[in-house]
Amino acid sequence: MLDWLTHALTAAYGSLQAPNYAFVDRALRQRPYRDLVAALQQVFAVEDITDSNYDVSFAYVLQGEAAYLLHLSMVGRFAALFPFSPERVVGQALANADSPQAAVILRLLSEHGVTVVEASLLPLRTGVRDIESNSGQTLNVYQALFTYDFS
Repeated sequence: MLDWLTHALTAAYGSLQAPNYAFVDRALRQRPYRDLVAALQQVFAVEDITDSNYDVSFAYVLQGEAAYLLHLSMVGRFAALFPFSPERVVGQALANADSPQAAVILRLLSEHGVTVVEASLLPLRTGVRDIESNSGQTLNVYQALFTYDFS
């Protein structure tokens, strides 16, 4: 696994074999992305759809000429950006702009020190044990950085 990812996951979860999710409550209190969200609100209608029961990220729908789903990780300064259809169907993760609006989002993420995780990394398995299902499996990158509610 990538060193930067292992370091971030260990710093947040404590133990990868017995993960502690206390960092979620801490992030919800501290709102580490408030300045970025304020900048996004200058350009987009921003809807917070964070579900603290499943998410280890702040989740936002950004609506302009097109819509995007943006996850901002509570683990570290990582993001995942997806096109989002009017029917609320999530498209493939973006690392490069597919529109002028996506370019604005990616620029703002960069300006605020947030790294967009490449789509090819999202399905890779991490060392974080899945304690919810008792399956003995580990979470993939997307689940460990953003939300458990995704396969």
